[in-house]
Amino acid sequence: MYLPPFLWMGLIWHTSAIQGSGENFDKITGFDKLLHIVAYFSLCGLVTRVLILQEWSQSLRSDSLRLGAALALAFGILDEIHQAGVAGRSSSPLDLLADLAGVMLYVGVHFILKRI
Repeated sequence: MYLPPFLWMGLIWHTSAIQGSGENFDKITGFDKLLHIVAYFSLCGLVTRVLILQEWSQSLRSDSLRLGAALALAFGILDEIHQAGVAGRSSSPLDLLADLAGVMLYVGVHFILKRI
């Protein structure tokens, strides 16, 4: 149950550590932002799922969506800082906004599906 979010974070971290890999997506305008949205939509979902399914704290379960969103965004900030130190990569506020868009998209979908 706990492994999927950590595996996903590891994949994000590893991908952002590849030197110069950001240059590959510059040819397709906006494609890198789409990848950020998908990655952080998924991360928010995985973290929220763990918090919903955990059994040791009712307060974590009831605040799972808020906490999942905050943790996913915090990881996005950490990853942008990490990426700034990788040769051929850069840290961008637009990337962080795309991360936030992915998180907020998950929150919106979660609310819609919960009402159905």
